[in-house]
Amino acid sequence: MENLDYFDDNLNYLGTASRKEIHEKGLWHKTIHCWILRTDPTDQQPYVVFQQRSAQKEYNPLTLDISAAGHYGAGETDQEATREIEEELGIQVQWEKLRFLGILQEANIIKGQYGATAINREFCYTYFLVDNRPLSSYRVQESELATVVQIPVDEGLKLFSGETNSVQGRNIHDELTTYSIADFLPRDKTYYLKIFVMAERYFEGKKYLVI
Repeated sequence: MENLDYFDDNLNYLGTASRKEIHEKGLWHKTIHCWILRTDPTDQQPYVVFQQRSAQKEYNPLTLDISAAGHYGAGETDQEATREIEEELGIQVQWEKLRFLGILQEANIIKGQYGATAINREFCYTYFLVDNRPLSSYRVQESELATVVQIPVDEGLKLFSGETNSVQGRNIHDELTTYSIADFLPRDKTYYLKIFVMAERYFEGKKYLVI
């Protein structure tokens, strides 16, 4: 059984509990959000990489979500939590390559497709990782992911700012699919917009990035 540390809403450590108990009681805990940015050599355009969640996932199956994300295990450091990236995408990551954007607090109630309900309160340690390897080189964890999809930065900005209703994304099999906001994991859409804004700033060479 996976154990996680939990905290008060000011990030003061309170104790350790099972993942199940933490989500039943809505205890604050830490997660890692790693957003992968890449430039596609075929068109030299900047992209944000999303994972598409597996159809077998209890919560929000087949929705597009953060490139790689997961929970901090009990006692894990920030650097140790990056294991989630390797577990989900099959790539090894050098800690110094991650660009820290800040800590986002998220709170929501999620209903699962098999009847479970989770009260989710998270401190999300959020990072950018620039990784230009081909999408086909990712070795996705099939129990967690269906595929990965790249979304053009300019199109993501238009979608989450309300300028357009859909975007096209290309997956690891080089298939092009049209997505609307309904295809993304439900959360405050300003989070996705901020990620695309910060991605644009990164590719423009701007120094200051924050979530």
